[in-house]
Amino acid sequence: MARAHAFPDYPGVSTKIDRNGVTRYRFRATGAKDTTLPDMGSPEFVKAYQDCLTAIEQRSARVVATVLELPNSPRVPGKVSPVGKKTFRHAWVLLQASTDWADLKGSCDGNGRSTQDYNRGHIEHFLQDRVDPEFYLTWGDAPMADTDADLLQDYYDGIYRTFKTKAHHRLVAIRKLYKVAVRQRWIKREEDRTKFLETKPKPKSKANKPWKQEFIDRFCAKYPLGTNARTAFELAYGLGGRKADLSKLGPHHLEDGKRTMPDGSVRHIQAIRWTAGKHKKHAEGVELFHVIDDRLAEALAAIDMKPGQTTFLWTQQGKPFTVAGLGTRMGEWCQHEDVAIPAGYRLHAIRSTFAVEAGRKQVPLPVIQKGMGHENPVQTLHYMRQMEVELAAMELVDAKNSVSRHSTITTTPKLRVVA
Repeated sequence: MARAHAFPDYPGVSTKIDRNGVTRYRFRATGAKDTTLPDMGSPEFVKAYQDCLTAIEQRSARVVATVLELPNSPRVPGKVSPVGKKTFRHAWVLLQASTDWADLKGSCDGNGRSTQDYNRGHIEHFLQDRVDPEFYLTWGDAPMADTDADLLQDYYDGIYRTFKTKAHHRLVAIRKLYKVAVRQRWIKREEDRTKFLETKPKPKSKANKPWKQEFIDRFCAKYPLGTNARTAFELAYGLGGRKADLSKLGPHHLEDGKRTMPDGSVRHIQAIRWTAGKHKKHAEGVELFHVIDDRLAEALAAIDMKPGQTTFLWTQQGKPFTVAGLGTRMGEWCQHEDVAIPAGYRLHAIRSTFAVEAGRKQVPLPVIQKGMGHENPVQTLHYMRQMEVELAAMELVDAKNSVSRHSTITTTPKLRVVA
């Protein structure tokens, strides 16, 4: 018996909750990509839904004009793939065979998803979308040299009106195809249509806000030291690492030894060293080194390590957490009725907490940047944006009161000394 539709008037439509806790509508059908839809009831929703149905009907009837036989396609090894000459789809086939594309495989985002997979999703969605809603031609079959910049502008604006962040990332993916066209000399560099688009700024994310102290207190009161929930929190709180890295950290990353200090003294410290997964595309990798403070040392000491356990975080099935699994479990831990932490404050948000608290203690920006593994200080400042608002408010009230602030916080890092 077939499962009933969630919305009988719109078969194929269902809902999902994004990371900001907002309910979104989507269209799902066998053999088709999931498509996010505008709010139900709006004219935009009805049009987008009809476009999804039309796309399914026309998928088998697509016409490709001039065909080029490209052997050994990266998507279908050992087979021949018919692709229109000098089209966006042709550029996509060539992009997948390039070194630029291979370099993206080692890079990943905070959710453990590779940059290559992320761009692939955007490009394949773009290739399947229609150039004009009233015409069957898809972007994949459109010749790049003959593409009108106004059509691309309309495509970008149409996405931006509903999903601003997605429009930004879709454009980044499309530019990779134009880069191929320039290299292949299908078009001149100045004919790259994306250079003429009137783009809008990427909206600031409302997710991953630094945890409030009340959230930290409730979380730690609910989950004692030694539990997976508390260990995940303390690792993120003490190291400021990404989920993809925290899920893989284990005893083999610990170091215990002597270090010579700048003043010539010798100290015995415990530290943790690892290579950030997001930057493994670099030949040498980006190595992170953190001296373990007393709080994190206490948390690690409370872990009941099982024989054969290779990571600090271990599932009930006796396996290391996957990145997605760890993110899901953190969401469940935060949603417990005794904790009740709102959406937007999850594991990656503790990375923002790490940056903000370091800033409040007047740790220099280059030091925070190094500790978080950022290549650019602008990335670090993005995580510290909440602190900037607070400091501006403090300076304003001090100016009004004509009071000069004198910090009693030292910027000298305290190393944990082991006797």
